[in-house]
Amino acid sequence: MLVTVLAIAMTMAAWGWVQLKIFDNLLVEQQARRMDELADTVSTYYEYFPTRRGLSALDMTLKDHVQTDTRLARIDLFAVEKGNIEFVAGAGRIAYDWPDNTVATAIETMKPQYLSINTEAGPALGLLYPDVSERDKSIHVVGLVSFSQTRTEILGRAKIMLL
Repeated sequence: MLVTVLAIAMTMAAWGWVQLKIFDNLLVEQQARRMDELADTVSTYYEYFPTRRGLSALDMTLKDHVQTDTRLARIDLFAVEKGNIEFVAGAGRIAYDWPDNTVATAIETMKPQYLSINTEAGPALGLLYPDVSERDKSIHVVGLVSFSQTRTEILGRAKIMLL
């Protein structure tokens, strides 16, 4: 009887741990999907309006969007010009400098790079989204930082409920 109870308890604990991992993955995927959509929108806008006037409007829009969406910590846009990575526009609630080697890796692979970031405001998920302009074949990278505090709180409560 005791062995059966212990076996059931161990099975329930293992099952709960598996469910927490799956739940965490779902929350991260949802956050990543939202970040991908926003990065694609910023990238498309920059591709079609790379002029000074377009960049001014983009900069104001980024600032407004970061201020209205409390989940966003930062949005940055970089362009590759003559082999150098140049900052184009950006806005944020927090200061964050993207490591040059990480941006360079995203450009080399031309695949989105997701990063776990610890900021002074709490945990966050970073995305570097490289893209090639269809018009002039130039390369630009959108950098997004989204707070993960809500995800951390949800998982913390779920762990407490599991115990």
